[in-house]
Amino acid sequence: MRRTFIPLFALCALHAQASDSAKAGITLPSGFHSSVYADGLGRARHLAVNANGDVYVKLERLRDGKGILRLRDLDGDGRSDDITGFGGYIGTGIAIQGGHLYASSNSEVYRYPLKADDTADTLAAVRVVTGLVDKRQHASKSLTLDGKGNLYVNVGAPSNNCQEQDRKKGSPGMDPCPILDSAGGIWMFDAAGRDQSYSNGVRYATGLRNVVGLDWNRQVGDLYVTQHGRDMLHQHYPELFDRKDGAESP
Repeated sequence: MRRTFIPLFALCALHAQASDSAKAGITLPSGFHSSVYADGLGRARHLAVNANGDVYVKLERLRDGKGILRLRDLDGDGRSDDITGFGGYIGTGIAIQGGHLYASSNSEVYRYPLKADDTADTLAAVRVVTGLVDKRQHASKSLTLDGKGNLYVNVGAPSNNCQEQDRKKGSPGMDPCPILDSAGGIWMFDAAGRDQSYSNGVRYATGLRNVVGLDWNRQVGDLYVTQHGRDMLHQHYPELFDRKDGAESP
């Protein structure tokens, strides 16, 4: 997968003064424009926006030893001019709910109370979940909450498609797949708990190779996810899939 450093854009309604849309090659509908809110953050993964406008960003690589950045616009010009960091761990998932900030490493989830000044209370951080599978492949623990006290965490499969020999042409898939007991799905935990692991959670969905994007739809009360499908269809089965099929087929 090609890794690209992308600035954090703010998509705004009409009447703002400057637009970076054309410069960035972004095409927007009439009446909208984009501007760069922050740049040079490094490998940003997911972000969450607090009610006061603060933007929290989870990093895949530490920046000055910090894995979470808080971006604040002090003068109201639509661009971040105050950046602070905390959380000395890399990861993907980040969300705000019920006066708390939730953030994940590749094996754990933490909860930070938000103080009266809307900053995260790092001294009162609680480890909500620990001991999740991290074998580097599909290790990111993206997360979401449902507003009913439940936390949903992706645990990606440390495999392409559960072959006996991973990513080796001709190696058969294992059925049943033995890694599904602790990976390849979504686990549900108590959002207010601490030091939970598999035995405390519920395997909410299984057979999902790796879910990076997920969100709870409060209108219908369901979890929605985007899952990353298997690789190497063309490489393993060129007689059935051309390169385009291999790249586009889930």
